[in-house]
Amino acid sequence: MSAVLPVAGADPAANGAALSIRGLAAGYGAIQVLQNIELEAPKGELTVIVGANGAGKTTLLKALSGLIPRSGEVLFDGEPLPEAPAAIVAKGLAQVPEGRQLFPHMSVRENLELGGYLVPKAERAERLGRVLELFPRLLERREQLAGTLSGGEQQMLAVGRALMGRPRLLMLDEPSLGLAPKMIDELLAMVRRVRDSGVSVLLVEQNVAKAMAIADGAYVMERGAIVMQGSAARLLRSERLREAYLGTEVIPGALNWKGGIFMSTQQTTAVTIAAENAWKGKVFTGRWQMAKGGTREVIEPATGQVLTTVGMADAEDVREAAIAAKAAQVEWANAPADQRAAVLRRTAQLLEAHAETLRPWIVRETGSIPPKADFELHMVTGILLEAAAIATQPPGMMLPSGPKRMSFARRVPHGVVGVISPFNAPLILSSRAVAPALALGNAVVLKPDPSTPVTGGFILARLFEAAGLPAGLLHVLPGDATVGEAMIADPDIAMISFTGSTAAGRRVGELASRHLKRVTLELGGKNSTIVLDDADLDVAASSAAWGAYLHQGQICMATGTVLAQRRIARDLTERLVAKAKNLPVGDPSAGPCALGPIINGRQLERIDGIVKDAVAKGAVLRAGGTYDRLFYSPTVLENVTPQMRVYTEEVFGPVLSVVTFDTDEEAIALNNATEYGLSTGVITQSVERAMNFTAKLKTGIIHVNDQTVADEPWVPFGGRGASGNGGRHGGVANWEEFTQWQWVTIQDRATPYPF
Repeated sequence: MSAVLPVAGADPAANGAALSIRGLAAGYGAIQVLQNIELEAPKGELTVIVGANGAGKTTLLKALSGLIPRSGEVLFDGEPLPEAPAAIVAKGLAQVPEGRQLFPHMSVRENLELGGYLVPKAERAERLGRVLELFPRLLERREQLAGTLSGGEQQMLAVGRALMGRPRLLMLDEPSLGLAPKMIDELLAMVRRVRDSGVSVLLVEQNVAKAMAIADGAYVMERGAIVMQGSAARLLRSERLREAYLGTEVIPGALNWKGGIFMSTQQTTAVTIAAENAWKGKVFTGRWQMAKGGTREVIEPATGQVLTTVGMADAEDVREAAIAAKAAQVEWANAPADQRAAVLRRTAQLLEAHAETLRPWIVRETGSIPPKADFELHMVTGILLEAAAIATQPPGMMLPSGPKRMSFARRVPHGVVGVISPFNAPLILSSRAVAPALALGNAVVLKPDPSTPVTGGFILARLFEAAGLPAGLLHVLPGDATVGEAMIADPDIAMISFTGSTAAGRRVGELASRHLKRVTLELGGKNSTIVLDDADLDVAASSAAWGAYLHQGQICMATGTVLAQRRIARDLTERLVAKAKNLPVGDPSAGPCALGPIINGRQLERIDGIVKDAVAKGAVLRAGGTYDRLFYSPTVLENVTPQMRVYTEEVFGPVLSVVTFDTDEEAIALNNATEYGLSTGVITQSVERAMNFTAKLKTGIIHVNDQTVADEPWVPFGGRGASGNGGRHGGVANWEEFTQWQWVTIQDRATPYPF
């Protein structure tokens, strides 16, 4: 029998309160979000508000809760609703916010008891008993810490805590966000039971179909205004609403998008991608769930503050993900190529539609300046579209054979691809493997760097989830090196795509070889921009400084060395020094700057140690060499020799060495002397001289009249030597990396042999 939560001695049906809104306006400072809102939430009914992301639904709840100023008339059971939050709660109106705002280190019982602080002490025990009767899961876990609950259980706890205060009207903001389908059903059934107990409910919900199915009345908001209203049953039959908000119906394990190749504008904005409460404390396995390896705080490098908390996977999580991915991959590989391509195109649409809300995560989590974040967003959109394009390209070739025998070779997916990505450009460096691997019929287990799990993994998970990727095909498991090693050793993960340092790459390659596993390694670089004596020095200095200092030098392609022809070396160096001394360093989210922070203290110590080693061995420090917290100043070193670490090691920081040469052949020899071989820039006005360099430089990438940092979705990107094992990402190279050859012969009859 369902529990009810009436005030003692009162008729349950009399508990609810009616809410009447006339001409409400609200916003944030000078920004007006809501205008002339007219809404009725009848007593004892469940009223739902749906609409696209940014429509103003949450702003309305904040205004009703007194968290932001409002104007217009708001009547609560016929009386004006107070403006102070405490007075509003005392009146009987409670809100469960999108972020839940639980106390994770307190037990379920303690969180619930806090919710009843306005209830007379004599009634709290009875109230607690009724709430626990309504939520049997909470009764089972009453002494468990709130932070260890699943997402659905935490949402139940947040609702239960609100009910402890004897509300007459309960407002819920996106309660199903980030929950598995089964948990959504259980949660919304619970919301219906709350309504049945006599409490009025005002529900803001992104799951339009399921919310409408339990609601009495419904409103649709767009751009701060009510555009549709009526009974939920009637609106659910509305063609306009169905076209705008019901284009997807995701069933785990099945490709069943119903909205066509592309999404409408309303569909792309009807979901929240940067939804922290979806991933907080969790990992993604086709659904958001608690990790067996615990949790980890993600620190914003510019401020040292906690940005979010995520789940940390362990080897058991990897094993479970690999088994699920292998099971899901079979159907995906056999799905029509155009349907796989459509998922990638819709993902690209969603990324473009949500770029404004995703940019701050890149800036804050990685320390990127906003233009670098914009480049990541633009680049990944291109990667997704390029991956969609290769899905429908011819997968093989016909081979010569006899007249009654067909012979062909085709590329087939590996099965499950493991992707291990770094912290420096995480959205790009995860996407360039995840997207083509999925497009070509693989499933993916992705381990983003634990410093950047949101931009390196969870954003992609949210995008693909919203685009209709079947459950089980993408798993995002932040973790340390042990998680990466578990992926490499797992028998159901057939291939590893690794991007990171050369030292870590050697270890990955060794383990993969031990398990006879295909591996692609994209590693570090010791890259030179070569400036010849006929170059325009102002342009050359600008180019080299960009290549050296963009993203604090934390790019595998960064220009670590300028090889300057002796005749122009002094003038070029002075220009580089002037640029280094005038580039502003600071918090990219706080205001304009050219360089942001180094990712963490360990990396900063390594950078500073390399600079100090150079100076101690005779290098001249012309600029920089200092730091404040994680902000390292742009640095220029002269008189650098092969005995110094900075001459041979990848610094991965804003440090530029100037080395002189006399002849073109000497410059080629100096460039080729390093063990690395990723990218080289050559700046000259002579095409003939440039062509000589391109013929002799031993690097995977050469840019004539440009610096070393560049990438495009369709190019075969990669290096040689200590910069990689010859694998490439991008364009046609993706076929080589994420599929393997299969030879097939067909004849209509079996062949007899003399044995």
